[in-house]
Amino acid sequence: MASTPTHWMTMGIHTDLLESTKMAVRKAIVFLNKYYGMDPLEAYAFCSMAVDLHVTQLVDYTLGIHAMIPKTCFVGAQYAKKNELLLA
Repeated sequence: MASTPTHWMTMGIHTDLLESTKMAVRKAIVFLNKYYGMDPLEAYAFCSMAVDLHVTQLVDYTLGIHAMIPKTCFVGAQYAKKNELLLA
């Protein structure tokens, strides 16, 4: 997992790019459920609409994807602390 000022990132690394993608999205769903309290199905729908997937690496047999979860989707006082750069 990683964080920037604008995004949370979950990652998946596997020898198959589709498996890497599944890993990154599943981690994003777990993160959204645990950290922001989204129901897993709601988090899945959120990922399909708001989360961008980027290729992290294509070196040798290691294929990586990272899921970019935008912090701008979480506005309001209840999210102010949660959107900070580091996890509590």
